[in-house]
Amino acid sequence: YLLPGAGEKKAFDADPAKFVPAFGGGCAVCAKDAGKALPGSPMHSATHDGRLFLFPDAAILKKFLAEPKGYASADLAFEGNCTV
Repeated sequence: YLLPGAGEKKAFDADPAKFVPAFGGGCAVCAKDAGKALPGSPMHSATHDGRLFLFPDAAILKKFLAEPKGYASADLAFEGNCTV
């Protein structure tokens, strides 16, 4: 990771996982709706519940924004719910 200064590096070093996009930068909508692993772009991004999501284009970003809860936990086991 390239960071602009010491303050940003300190924040990153304290919690690097906080800065990694969901799906490792892949598109949550593409994965859930089409079963495809497509890379996202920082040009088409959104945050939801403190997580960063990237999308390949504006149309897919718009779809996510219309129903973020339907996609936000798609990369979590059991959609983030307890299995017990």
